Amino acid sequence: MQMTLGRKMAAIRKEKGIRQVDLAYDMGYSPAAVGNYENERCPVSADVLLAFRGATNMEDTPMLEHELADLKKRLCAWYDLIIVGRVKCAKELYDKLAHDVKWSYDDDLKRLFEIFCVMYYHDLGEKDKFAKMLVTIKEHEHSLTDEHLHFYWFLLGIFEYYKCQYKSALKFYLKAEVIGARMGLSSRPLDYSIGCCLVFMGYSNLAIEYLEKSQLNELDAHITKYGSITQKLLAICHSRLGRVNKAHKLLDAYDGYLIADDKCSKPELFVLHCVRALVCNEAGDYEKALENYEIAIGYYNEKDELYLSYICDKATLLRSINKTEEVNICINEGLSLATKGTIWYEWLNAVKHSLTLSKKSSEDYLMWTAIPRLTEYGQHYEVMKLYTWLSDHFTTERKHKPASECTKEAFAIYSRLMKGDLSL
Repeated sequence: MQMTLGRKMAAIRKEKGIRQVDLAYDMGYSPAAVGNYENERCPVSADVLLAFRGATNMEDTPMLEHELADLKKRLCAWYDLIIVGRVKCAKELYDKLAHDVKWSYDDDLKRLFEIFCVMYYHDLGEKDKFAKMLVTIKEHEHSLTDEHLHFYWFLLGIFEYYKCQYKSALKFYLKAEVIGARMGLSSRPLDYSIGCCLVFMGYSNLAIEYLEKSQLNELDAHITKYGSITQKLLAICHSRLGRVNKAHKLLDAYDGYLIADDKCSKPELFVLHCVRALVCNEAGDYEKALENYEIAIGYYNEKDELYLSYICDKATLLRSINKTEEVNICINEGLSLATKGTIWYEWLNAVKHSLTLSKKSSEDYLMWTAIPRLTEYGQHYEVMKLYTWLSDHFTTERKHKPASECTKEAFAIYSRLMKGDLSL
């Protein structure tokens, strides 16, 4: 809701504690004239607005229509900085934007700013402000415009993505995409974010489509969290589809970018070699994959979620080539770091039980605990691996019917992934 200029003048005067008669004197107008402007009996001209700003020592309020439009553009540019991880730059602009939004007396801009601040406070690590702002937005959810909902769903998707809840993140992203397409809003960050979810869910063909669209839209993906940029994600997709040479070319191109970048960080190099390991794994070059994991760990020693991702991927590779002792080392270290209920905890336990499939309890754990939980996370590609491991076990144990069922389920999942069928 946009207040008229007259109403804004009255609201600002009252908030600053200025009497109408004093304001009129400072403006060079009669109290009656100022009263007419405030009560909308007379239109506010540019000269009147200029006099008001001078009398209140405020250069930028109240705002005309073109000034509101300019403020909205600045807000969206600020939001783009937050989305690509440039929080320091966003912090430098925060005070000025907060001031302008406050004195714009425009409820739509105020709500938009609050939605953007949810992400801003989250990335700054200001948990109390983040929680308070999120509650404020949820309380007003029923009154949000379509534009507000577009950004709101997108941010909720991001928070689900941070928790590796890819299935629920994708639902929010797709809701935002529908509104954005209807309103003609920029799809740049959404294309990239949807592509990221689809990569980790295993929908490689569909992920490539979205990631390539994000490149066409010139999304600055070089400054995303952990340096997980488009080239590396595309490399994973192409390697899963058997295009290993193309995957390596994408990684070589990114490697050249890192070498040319003086600000290259160790986490970026760490992730690069982890992705190289995944590509080599898909190609069946397991020794090369393990070599890249060893190179990767030389660039990173933080015991965080990025490290846990490394542990899980390495454990999966070692499990595939039956290096049981080394798998157990990864599992023990990972479980000592992973929080119960997280994707890392669930996946490490699944790998652990896959080593002891001779026991009925482990077979039941994979079938009735690990597979449902990982499916809920959206880890369909990993679920396919669990069915494959079960199939291998049943075949070894000569349990032909269960082996057939697990092989069939793994193939069905693979077929759906290749077709981009999100119904799983």
